[in-house]
Amino acid sequence: MRKGLSAALALVFCVMLTACNMVSVNKEKDEAQIVAVVDGTEIPKGEFYDTLDSVLSMYGMSRSDIAGSETETEFLNNILDELVNQEALYQQAKEDGLVDESEEHINEVKEEIQKTLDEQLQSYKESAGSDEEAQELYDEYVTSNGYDDLDAKALEQIRQEGINAEYEKVTEPVEASEEDAREYFDEQVEAQKEAIDADPSAYSQYTSSGENFYNPAGSVYVKNLLISLPDDVQSEISSLRSDGDDAAADALRDEELAKIQAQAQAALDRANAGEDFDALIEELGSDPGMEQEPYKTYGYMAYEGSNFVQEFEDAALALTRDGQISGLVATDFGYHILEREAEADGEVPFDTVKDSIIESLTSTKRSDAYTAFLEELTDGKDVTLYTDRLVLYS
Repeated sequence: MRKGLSAALALVFCVMLTACNMVSVNKEKDEAQIVAVVDGTEIPKGEFYDTLDSVLSMYGMSRSDIAGSETETEFLNNILDELVNQEALYQQAKEDGLVDESEEHINEVKEEIQKTLDEQLQSYKESAGSDEEAQELYDEYVTSNGYDDLDAKALEQIRQEGINAEYEKVTEPVEASEEDAREYFDEQVEAQKEAIDADPSAYSQYTSSGENFYNPAGSVYVKNLLISLPDDVQSEISSLRSDGDDAAADALRDEELAKIQAQAQAALDRANAGEDFDALIEELGSDPGMEQEPYKTYGYMAYEGSNFVQEFEDAALALTRDGQISGLVATDFGYHILEREAEADGEVPFDTVKDSIIESLTSTKRSDAYTAFLEELTDGKDVTLYTDRLVLYS
């Protein structure tokens, strides 16, 4: 058995868009052909076509785009394998009692579907030019999406519910631990330290991937108390700079900064008098980043060449001791008052990245567990594939 649909999706991007003429054939007979049998359950070619068309439509493609291409055979085989996987999962879900095909549940699902259809019709009535046009749009929607047979649609939804429940049964118990995260973190720190110490520019590669666990030399954590300019003023300054008119931008900024200077100085005086800096940020600050973790606890990391505006970066790096407070730092955003929290050289605090690592490792572990389960499940089934019937006809 080939493994899953992921390879099939990747193949879409490698397809050679070759013009071809698909042979015509009796559509009803073609779709009635059996392309696979899973423990006695037959999968007709019509179902195969539905899945194929659904996958292709996600990329704005059609059957003619892959017919005759170098990857056609492999792509079609992967689609068939995924259908086999889905049928095997459905059968297992039924064995595990995760599929409710009772008349009561079928009726409940049909009612839910009908409610959705009624809402869709109402939406068409509100947007269309007339009730007749709305009805035409609705009828087309119902037909093209298979809602003209509510019983079949309800059973299809219930089948998918069972498959989803089986997937959750397999994957939900799988969790990465804090110990797993710590081990991964330590491995990454060692690798990143070697790379960044040899070439500090390597740091940007790790930040772009969202996994920077080791900071370059000279970096510091600072918290930002921002007394901001009005949003519309910031937008106007930005627009002027985009137009290359820095002189006008500077003039507008100076004019507007003067209006908030007294407010900013009062905040600085309170900070220098020893008031709790976090409390001042909460009371007076307008930087939304300071409300989010990990910045709220640890501050921003500034280093030479960081993405902060130059005035901010220079002021942050000029602070030489923990707890030191800057003067008023003017930028296009307003006045900043910075407090140095700590040196940031070396590995980042594990607690700031622990949750994201656990989430990432859990996702990987669940994917591996699902793949292993699926392989074992399909290996235990009596599966017959008729791959010679995977020929695309118009």
